[in-house]
Amino acid sequence: MDLGPKAALIVVDVQNDFADPKGSLYVKGGEMVVPVINEQVEAARAAGALVVYTQDWHPTSTPHFQKDGGIWPVHCVKETWGAELHPDL
Repeated sequence: MDLGPKAALIVVDVQNDFADPKGSLYVKGGEMVVPVINEQVEAARAAGALVVYTQDWHPTSTPHFQKDGGIWPVHCVKETWGAELHPDL
């Protein structure tokens, strides 16, 4: 990967609800990407690249959630444990 001060590394939605076995929309093995991401973040920072983290956030009710008629379980509700970035990042 070419890294430098004109590059950016974007870490997308590595949140508890996706990357922790207790998460409501857990991806099997999701926690295993955290050490790999940490290595990439370290390399990016050492090269002077910008590192950006994104978070999927939802209100408590949204038409996307099953309880409100959608297809997804409740996940990544703003200001909850599930919406927080994985603590090992």
